[in-house]
Amino acid sequence: MIIFWVLKVNIFIFCMLPKYISSISLVIMMLIMVADVLLRALFNHPIIGAYDLVGIFLLLTTVFGISIVISKEKEILIDLIDRIIPIKLVKFLKFLTNILTFLIFCFLLYSMINPAISSWKYGDISLELGVPIWFLWLISVIGVSGIILISLGKILKVKIFIHPFIKKK
Repeated sequence: MIIFWVLKVNIFIFCMLPKYISSISLVIMMLIMVADVLLRALFNHPIIGAYDLVGIFLLLTTVFGISIVISKEKEILIDLIDRIIPIKLVKFLKFLTNILTFLIFCFLLYSMINPAISSWKYGDISLELGVPIWFLWLISVIGVSGIILISLGKILKVKIFIHPFIKKK
């Protein structure tokens, strides 16, 4: 019973929560842009902070959306040679792609550490709303960490990190 509960919590955290965060962020970002354009055109009064808000919601959409794409195995795939080469080589190339994805996002996470610490030290804030930049770096670190965990799960073939609603061929 406990294992089933832990599995449900992990599926929610790694598969469903990022989906909801990225989807809602995308909708809010689009609404802000449309409202900003309409208010600017009709009343010559744009939304104050729209630039910062769109940037924040774009960040949420991308870092949490990528993890969904990886967990559902919906990456852009160019399969020109898949029909020509043996199946074992195709599987090896997919495995190699998973390892490269893992390594690239590990490098990205490592590269985010110094700018995040610097923005914390110097108290950097966004232009219009004054949101601390370190908070945005924290969101990025959380999102990229999820991407790394999902990539590692794909490498190790751990079912917790692979989206539960995939229809296998």
